[in-house]
Amino acid sequence: PGSYTCTDGNYIHNLAMMIMEAWVRALGLNSVDNHQQYYPLVEFPANGYYHLSKNSNDYTAQLSDVTNRVNYLAKDFSKDNSDGKRNFGCSQY
Repeated sequence: PGSYTCTDGNYIHNLAMMIMEAWVRALGLNSVDNHQQYYPLVEFPANGYYHLSKNSNDYTAQLSDVTNRVNYLAKDFSKDNSDGKRNFGCSQY
């Protein structure tokens, strides 16, 4: 995804910057002077992506990590879809 931090007062054009720009536009803040000040409103998790390499010695472990993450995000194991409708909820109240 690239670096999402500002260095020397400039951001590097990459996927992270495109996401931050899109968020600023969605909030309607792109017409504000120095709208880059709102880039930190977008949070990128430290472990937000995985690199899989079939040639890696620990490919099986990497694949297991990715599979666990996808299962967690999908939460298919804990959702009740028996009514055939979309169900929304939260883990904390």
